[in-house]
Amino acid sequence: MAKHPPPASDWAAFPAVTVAGQRWFRMHRRTTGFAWFGNRTVFRFDPPASEATRFGTCYFATEGIGAFIETMLGLGNPTQDEVDERYMTSCEVRDVLHLADLTNPLALG
Repeated sequence: MAKHPPPASDWAAFPAVTVAGQRWFRMHRRTTGFAWFGNRTVFRFDPPASEATRFGTCYFATEGIGAFIETMLGLGNPTQDEVDERYMTSCEVRDVLHLADLTNPLALG
């Protein structure tokens, strides 16, 4: 199970970034679709169990190679079948979004 910081009592203090007008990339299973939000407390940025009904995590990258590495590196030495069961999707975000900044060291608790 992934290690998480204690639940935040005030999510407004969590490190965030505001984005708009960017292209984002996501590598995902063909069976889940690109807008799938994980909340199983399995992967490193999934919410802690106490928050799993409030939100989930959807991994995106600013470049396709980043999405590929984020997805496939976690599999160790992926087989061709594991690669083939996934799609690479890109989307353009036109609205302003406020996202958790998981590149900020404060996000690690």
